[in-house]
Amino acid sequence: LPYAGLSAWSAVFNYADIPEGSRVLVHGGSGSVGSMAIQLLKSLHCEVIATASARNLEWVRELGADRVVDYAQVHFSKDVKPCDVVLDAARHGAVPEAESFAVLKRGGHFITMSPPYVS
Repeated sequence: LPYAGLSAWSAVFNYADIPEGSRVLVHGGSGSVGSMAIQLLKSLHCEVIATASARNLEWVRELGADRVVDYAQVHFSKDVKPCDVVLDAARHGAVPEAESFAVLKRGGHFITMSPPYVS
């Protein structure tokens, strides 16, 4: 929990400097970092869209996600409006970066938990 919390905190408050009310897509919303990030983002009154598996959809909603996309049923890039921030907390390589960039607003931030961590 300490590493997940610190990673989520750093992503939300240090790397992206996310302003209140931003629209944020969180890949891996049911994972340790993703679930912490959702809660931190909601404290900033952000609109949070998260991806998760079917078995975790309800739990991710309970964490505070405004919308949860079942990544096995719907491809997020076809169902998500442009976002201010994309936080990739899914396992390395699970989501191709180019697909995340497709839903990122111009001037937005892409943060990943895989090296190099911030783009």
